[in-house]
Amino acid sequence: MVINLGTCSAKIKIKSSLAKEMLKTIQPENAIAPKNLSINCYFHAEELICDLNLTCNNSKELLRLRNTIDDILQSLKIFLNIVDATSESL
Repeated sequence: MVINLGTCSAKIKIKSSLAKEMLKTIQPENAIAPKNLSINCYFHAEELICDLNLTCNNSKELLRLRNTIDDILQSLKIFLNIVDATSESL
């Protein structure tokens, strides 16, 4: 995480053969993001990449960024658990 003069940013990078499907799983996250938070997730070379930027003027806003990262990672964990459970039942 990088903090610069009122801007907080973070990058999530996950290399996986399922990266394209993972991207579809987290797309709704950007739809519900607060105005001062931008989330740009994309697929490139078997990697899911998410760039998060937030206008960050106080610790509550920094906590919002961390919580958003946690939400994205939790969504991906649920997706991977479902994939694992489905492949075990086949």
